[in-house]
Amino acid sequence: MKEFIKNPKPPGRTLLKQDMMLFRELLGDQLPETRESLIDPRLTMMISIGLLNRTFDLESDLVAVLGQEWLFERNAQAGETLNIQYNIQKHKSSRKPVYLVKITLLGNGEVIGNGQWSLLLKRELEENVNV
Repeated sequence: MKEFIKNPKPPGRTLLKQDMMLFRELLGDQLPETRESLIDPRLTMMISIGLLNRTFDLESDLVAVLGQEWLFERNAQAGETLNIQYNIQKHKSSRKPVYLVKITLLGNGEVIGNGQWSLLLKRELEENVNV
C-alpha cells in the first residue's frame, strides 16, 4: 500500500475566481448564473480528483475507474482552500483488486461534500488506509 500512496497527506488547492472563469469557457458558458464567488460543484469535484491523482500513484496502478458518486453539502467559494481526507478499502464482493476510495472534501476545514470512487487496480494492496 505504501508504494501506492505518493503523498500520505494530500496537498491542498486554493480556488480562484479565474478557475471558475476558465471552467465557464470550457463549457461554452453553459453554467447556470450564480454569484461569481460560488464555485460550480462539478469544478470542485474535478479539483478533488486532481488532489487524489497527486496523492496516489494512479499512473502505475490504475486499470479503470468503475464508478464515482458525489454528494455536495454546499458550494465552495473563491478563496477557499480545498483539502481531502480519504479511506481506501478493498471491495468485499470482488475477487479482483477493486477498491473503494471514500473521500471527504473540506473547504477551509468545513465539509463541503463526500464522494466515493470505485477503482480497479493492477494489483492487490496490502492493507486498508485512512488518511
